[in-house]
Amino acid sequence: MTTSSTGTPPVKRFFYPPSPLRQEPLAILETKGPERRPSTVEEAVAVLTDFRGPNVVRDLPSAPEHPLLVRSEPDRPQPRGYRDTQGGMAVTVGRVRECPLLDLHLVSVSHNTLRGAASGSIPNAETLVAEGYVA
Repeated sequence: MTTSSTGTPPVKRFFYPPSPLRQEPLAILETKGPERRPSTVEEAVAVLTDFRGPNVVRDLPSAPEHPLLVRSEPDRPQPRGYRDTQGGMAVTVGRVRECPLLDLHLVSVSHNTLRGAASGSIPNAETLVAEGYVA
């Protein structure tokens, strides 16, 4: 975990709004960067857009080309419209903006079953094979 110059970890708050949606969790994240300076929206979008995952998982058969997809529309992502992005294996992020309480606010959507328990175990197994833990 990244820490600030004072040695304290950045503050993060997660919200899972009540929803009848069972397989399309909508997560709201508010975060505070290191105390030396706040993160900007542009910096956050650049980091999220450039994220590709560790080298070992990039070439796995089940790995999405872009594990995080950033949307710029003010009303995106929407749960039902984005849960199946890249076969349900990508997380769609949007509504990245300044937060009056912390530094940044963003919303993310993923497919709970595919990105989680069901298909999430496939990249875990592929990683074990790629790292030589399983033949």
